[in-house]
Amino acid sequence: MGEEGLVVEGLEFSYAGNGSGPTISVESLRLERPFFLVILGPNGAGKTTLLKLLIGLLRPQRGLVRLLGVDPHAPGGRRRLAGRLGYVPQLQRVNTNIPLRGWEVAAMRLYLTQRPPRELTRAVREEALRALEALGAGHLACKPFSGMSGGERQLTLLARAIAGRPDVLVADEPIGMVDPSRRLHVVRALWGLHEEGMSIVITTHDITPFLQEPVASRAVGALMNRRIIRVAPLGELLSDAKALSETFREYTGLASLMASMRGG
Repeated sequence: MGEEGLVVEGLEFSYAGNGSGPTISVESLRLERPFFLVILGPNGAGKTTLLKLLIGLLRPQRGLVRLLGVDPHAPGGRRRLAGRLGYVPQLQRVNTNIPLRGWEVAAMRLYLTQRPPRELTRAVREEALRALEALGAGHLACKPFSGMSGGERQLTLLARAIAGRPDVLVADEPIGMVDPSRRLHVVRALWGLHEEGMSIVITTHDITPFLQEPVASRAVGALMNRRIIRVAPLGELLSDAKALSETFREYTGLASLMASMRGG
């Protein structure tokens, strides 16, 4: 048996006032460390909600969550995870008027997890620069965050999350606004971190950059639409038309999505 990475059992969550039943229902999901999990589903499928449940930003009505052996909903659970976790929220939830340069934003996770008195030391700056360079975003180091494009901001926030090599990265659509020509490089960089021992949970609408080897055969894919419909090696999901149709339902782009996943 390997080391426990992610455990979700009997999870149910609904927002207050939602009378249509659980917004999220996950019967069972277990992954050993280090894992690379790609969650796929249409808008409104609950992917963002699930990520928030995994890291303790939301509390389930029922069920169990453990990330790296830590229950984030237990007393002190989020604090225990803080130094081991890199988190990338959706860009629309981020204040884009931050008066900092790219490297300063990328350094924020390291800065905030320091014990007081906190400092933006030379070592912190160098690690922030390494994270930007790893994503092909070194040119953003001195650019004001407020003056960046959406894709540039996403890369900077992703660099913030991976700076210092946390044990787990939880990222919500981190490449959605990144220039398509850069997405494959970002996925390869994340896979490299995974091979060094980092566990990764990521949601995405664009599966194409994840279909390169070894990611396609060795990463775990989860199809989700308010519940986990199927978990399998990412590449295997391509051949399951029934599960894809059940996941995306009335999504009008399903045919083109499946065609692009197959490379034509």
